[in-house]
Amino acid sequence: MMKGIIMAVREVMRKDRLKTLTSLKIKVGELGAEETRALEFAFEVCLKEARMKPARLDIIKAPITAICSGCGKKLRVSGFHHECPSCGSNGIKDLSSAEMEIISMEAEP
Repeated sequence: MMKGIIMAVREVMRKDRLKTLTSLKIKVGELGAEETRALEFAFEVCLKEARMKPARLDIIKAPITAICSGCGKKLRVSGFHHECPSCGSNGIKDLSSAEMEIISMEAEP
């Protein structure tokens, strides 16, 4: 996923004739500390692979919401164990995406 983000950033920079990325702000579904560190590491690796200079990565964590197919209750999902707190059903359907989204970027000519 991070590779796709960097590709999109590079395309914007190419079109706008920008040379140096200084910061990137992305939104992701709520993550634990390990997943956040993994994203930061992937960002650094992808920048190196793209021969780009180091830049700041800001991660905004958005709550992941779902709906229970058992009782219809809307709930907030965290972690990998998805069970409805109201009825105990494991039939949980995501309503919000856990994918990454670019919020903003700063770059210099």
